[in-house]
Amino acid sequence: MKLSVKKCKFGTNKDQLIGWKINEGIEIPEEKLKRLYSLPVPLSKEELKSTLAKFQFKAQCIPEYSKYAAPLHKYTGTEEFDEEKVRMQFQKLKEYKNECETFFFRRREDIEVRDSLVLVKDRIIVPAQVIKKVAKKLHEGHRSGSAMIKEAKRYFWFENMENVLMKEYRKCDK
Repeated sequence: MKLSVKKCKFGTNKDQLIGWKINEGIEIPEEKLKRLYSLPVPLSKEELKSTLAKFQFKAQCIPEYSKYAAPLHKYTGTEEFDEEKVRMQFQKLKEYKNECETFFFRRREDIEVRDSLVLVKDRIIVPAQVIKKVAKKLHEGHRSGSAMIKEAKRYFWFENMENVLMKEYRKCDK
């Protein structure tokens, strides 16, 4: 892989990438939000489908988005389009304009550093470089795959943990 120096930015703590604003977390750029919230009230099923598709981009930033969008989605199907009810529900959905919390920061309250260990809910976050060593250590004594997973979930967290542990278990010839 080659990198173009002209396209690289070094020493920056914020940027925009594929439609997302990246700083301490990932957010929707303000101009996209302005366009989204300036959309008119949909007056037909087709317009409603198009509008909901545009809001789907922001769905990850609205806690319980489906709770607010579900009443509108029912009018895209067989339910008869009710312009007044759609207008009311659409206004409710637009009210969540300022509710967009920084995306991917939902677990930040759960993460802490204690005695130079990074923990999530009292479980050690295992760095990628040592995952294989942890998996081998958990398999000492030739435990079953489910026993390894159960033990690991008590003390550790790492991405794709169950698959990694089952792979280690399947390598065992005893």
